[in-house]
Amino acid sequence: YQQNPECLCAVLRSDAARILGIKADVIRTIPKLCFLNFDININASKTGCHFITDVTDCGFAVIMKDGERFETLEAIVRRRYCVQESNLMVITYRLPDWMLSLSGYKVHGDPFSTNTRRVLAVLLEKGISYEPITVNLKTGEHKRESYLSLNPFGQVPVFEDGNIKLCESRAITQYIAYVHSSRGTQLLNLQSHKTMGTLTMWMEIEAHQFDPFASVLTWEQVIKPLYGLETDLTVVEENEASLENVLNVYEKRLGESKFLACNTFTLVDLHHLPNIQYLLGTPTKRLFENRPKVRTWVDDITGREAWKLACDHDKSWFGK
Repeated sequence: YQQNPECLCAVLRSDAARILGIKADVIRTIPKLCFLNFDININASKTGCHFITDVTDCGFAVIMKDGERFETLEAIVRRRYCVQESNLMVITYRLPDWMLSLSGYKVHGDPFSTNTRRVLAVLLEKGISYEPITVNLKTGEHKRESYLSLNPFGQVPVFEDGNIKLCESRAITQYIAYVHSSRGTQLLNLQSHKTMGTLTMWMEIEAHQFDPFASVLTWEQVIKPLYGLETDLTVVEENEASLENVLNVYEKRLGESKFLACNTFTLVDLHHLPNIQYLLGTPTKRLFENRPKVRTWVDDITGREAWKLACDHDKSWFGK
């Protein structure tokens, strides 16, 4: 909305229009898909039905094409809520959160950081703009008081949405995916309590079974050389053995499902991407390649356009 005011559909009729001093026949149409959350509470009275905001109503999507009048939208609402033509109806609605906050997101981090890339991947899958703010990890900027006021644990990234400040990359990705569930790639499978439970379980598996070993291997083989430190091959060997056990479980699971949580790409798969991408440039790559179903899964998720863009620092970070 802030970037394109024309996507706002404003309809003011009869008494409301007169009170505000606006012509009642002013009709604004929506040239593209706009999610109007009709939150309803019907109060029967002499004046008819009054629709007011109520968080228990889920809302629905409406497409109004150029040239369509308000009566088209009114008819849809009357049908859904069984409101007779003889009853006066006042529709109140709000713009979706994603339309109001597209240009307000800030990401404090380092584009080479696995955790920062995880957040970038979700934003890019959703097609959401953001302001990248570089935190220089090599100079220890993340441990300075100015940054610790954002995240007292001194880690990247920090995500800002107005007054909301979030740390922990997986919490941030879930926040973005939930707020923008109707936009871009559907990254949450919340069709039922069963699908939600499966999704949550596999996100926990990534965080507590896969990531501890994958992160150590990334640190030893990718990050330490960047700082002029020597790779500890004993640590590499130990963590590769543990990671193999995890990947054996993945190989079996991927024989039952195209992706880890279900048959579509979700946050579960996305959360794996940062470490996998780095490990594909190390000898640990063989652990993924030696398992056919894991190899196919890795090829699918690393080949996504949003992820390729997240790894292109000039386009996804420095060039913004």
